[in-house]
Amino acid sequence: SITLKLNSHIYPDSFFLNFRSDFNLTNYDTVIPYQIKTNDLGGTHIRFHQYYKGIKVEDAQFILLIKNGYISMYTGYIVSNLQIDISPSLTIEDATKIALNDMNCTEYMWENSKMEKMLKKIRKDKEYTSYPNPELLITQPPGFEDIVSMNFKLVYKVDINCIKPNTAYAIYIDAHSGKIIKKTDLFIY
Repeated sequence: SITLKLNSHIYPDSFFLNFRSDFNLTNYDTVIPYQIKTNDLGGTHIRFHQYYKGIKVEDAQFILLIKNGYISMYTGYIVSNLQIDISPSLTIEDATKIALNDMNCTEYMWENSKMEKMLKKIRKDKEYTSYPNPELLITQPPGFEDIVSMNFKLVYKVDINCIKPNTAYAIYIDAHSGKIIKKTDLFIY
């Protein structure tokens, strides 16, 4: 656990630069803001994702609360000392096949032209398709309580949407072994 002593003179744009060594971040790590929201009390929340060698670390998020231009609070996780081979052994096509074989659906969302047309309209994107587009990530498999770098793996996250049966899952496939390490029900979120 890292304890940082915050004072009223720490600016959000220099936070990770000032505390880089406290988080044990290497030159391969970057922490990038992805969402900024202001609450009713005038505080601004800046949410960050961690990237290792350009690949998102899925379970690493950090939030700074800004008041009057200074950091007043912080929370979240940064994964220290990552050392992961980011060159996958599997291709995107391999990961897609593994995910599709696991789902065993009789009809997929992208096979239904009415559903695809509706999704294109909702997303305001004529090129959109629900056909799987695997994302290369770094994540921690389930079963670990502590966020420790040695538990993290390079994975493909493959979202599969089925009509028959009506299910949708994010399937995480180890990008080296091809083993499915976790499945997340997308209907829960």
